[in-house]
Amino acid sequence: MHIGFDNSSRIWKDVYYFEYKSIRYKLIQNNIRKWCDVLLTIIPNDKDTKAMDYAYMNASEFLSALSWENNSQVKVRNLGGAGIPDNFK
Repeated sequence: MHIGFDNSSRIWKDVYYFEYKSIRYKLIQNNIRKWCDVLLTIIPNDKDTKAMDYAYMNASEFLSALSWENNSQVKVRNLGGAGIPDNFK
């Protein structure tokens, strides 16, 4: 799942791996003139809207805390993500 966000303040590194409320995320800061920054996570089933909503809600909460800590503005949007077949190993 790709969760895009625009952040008015840059953080130290371009890539972070972390876990927030039992969901693992990868935060990538992109070139702000071309693309928005993203939070990536894996949802076991792309048709499980409850899991997707939970991941999006937690990501939004994390980004809200990040903006508060950095005294910045954050705009969040769902970018979707690549689908993987259920039988993928």
